[in-house]
Amino acid sequence: MSLERLKGTQDLLGSAHASHRAIQEALQAFLASYGYEAIDTPILELTELYLRKSGGELTSRLYAFTDQGGHQISLRPEFTASVIRAYLQDREKSPLPLRWQYSGPVFRYEPLQDSQYRQFTQLGAELLGAGGPRADAEIISLACKGLQEVGISSSRLVIGHAGPFLHLLEGLGLSGRVKAFLIGSLGQISRGDESLESLRERGRKLNLFGEVGEKGYLEDLVGELGEEEARAVIQGLLRGEGNEVTGGRDPEEIVSRFIRKMRGGDDPAKVERGLLLTSKLSQTRGQPSKALSGAKEVLKELDFDLAALESLERVLDLLKDNDLGDVDVSLDFGLARDIAYYTGMVFEIYHHSAMGELRLCGGGRYDGLVKALGAKEDTPALGFAYGVELMQQALEGLKQSPASNIASNIAALVVPTSAKAYTQALRVADEMRKGGQRVEMEVCDFTIEESILYAKRKGIATVRMVDEKGFIAEHEVEGHVKARSTQ
Repeated sequence: MSLERLKGTQDLLGSAHASHRAIQEALQAFLASYGYEAIDTPILELTELYLRKSGGELTSRLYAFTDQGGHQISLRPEFTASVIRAYLQDREKSPLPLRWQYSGPVFRYEPLQDSQYRQFTQLGAELLGAGGPRADAEIISLACKGLQEVGISSSRLVIGHAGPFLHLLEGLGLSGRVKAFLIGSLGQISRGDESLESLRERGRKLNLFGEVGEKGYLEDLVGELGEEEARAVIQGLLRGEGNEVTGGRDPEEIVSRFIRKMRGGDDPAKVERGLLLTSKLSQTRGQPSKALSGAKEVLKELDFDLAALESLERVLDLLKDNDLGDVDVSLDFGLARDIAYYTGMVFEIYHHSAMGELRLCGGGRYDGLVKALGAKEDTPALGFAYGVELMQQALEGLKQSPASNIASNIAALVVPTSAKAYTQALRVADEMRKGGQRVEMEVCDFTIEESILYAKRKGIATVRMVDEKGFIAEHEVEGHVKARSTQ
């Protein structure tokens, strides 16, 4: 059996590796100029870290296994969870706000028809401890300008905002189960994969509208009582059972969930308002001012408070001050990122190439994640990540080489004309390197014709033939010959 690389992985050789590194180095220097310090985290983490953080969408694609010590381990599928875990372990030494950047391989068992990579490189930034529109604007503008830094000037920025949607659902007093159902349906409704009626039907099948079968005595009793009386009854029962029933959980939440269950779920009228909000708002998109006007019309129609949109409006105003250049900006209230932990602003950046539209970057705000991973209280946090391999593809489509635009190509191939000339050739090569040039030494005893052919294949512009007296014959790869002596 021949040994081949695994599907979804790649070998980076020569110029491909150089451009890959050049992109990373340019972006790392750029992020550092904004105060983002570099960190690194382990490739291996406890699987529980991702189960807590990401939910089913990403965890179904983990490379997970049990190690020799019996621990459930995963290769990291992204960096954010590891960054937050590192912060939680070291937060006493890390005053907020905290700016960190990272770069390295991540692993996801993706269907290969959807992505050509199962190992790929993420490079990104996280801003911890900063809430509000100014932090949102910094992260979005940083992501856009980073692409411009490596030569990708034309891009399409799509901004969404989970904040208004979550705030309005919270105001309806819906259960976590119903809110999760509606939030999880945003993407399907937005893409047109599901209609309002089919969404409603799914809700009925899940008993989100309050339909129930036969009820027992306790259900009937709770159903006949007012809210305060029902709570008093259930709390009395819990006090009688003590911690054996609550398991240390919040008694108020247990009471609320129990009453909803006894009465057959959430208020059908409130669920219907939530369904209408999901359907109408998720299909509102376009140029920012037009989309904002459309969102306001939806909220007015459904009698929701327009103040929910104020934070997003402020972010858009601040982005104008950041001067994003020729980035095409649009709003999409149905933007649903793959990892469902965002609590506020979300965004994605696309570039149109010959291979179609490439999603080069994505990110957003996730204020609840720090607490979900072990903190006692929420900490504002947001960030983004680039896909380095996709950036390489975009640059190739633009016929730009990041190796030549960002870092120097190999300037010359230095060729000793004989064994005795080797020392002189080394001296010439070393002098060129001290001058900041990248130089290859010929080590295969090539003839001048073979050396020029090799240089042409490698993209090296000049071949320098050096004899034992230090005389240099400089051959341009296209055939032009110049000669000079170093003596």
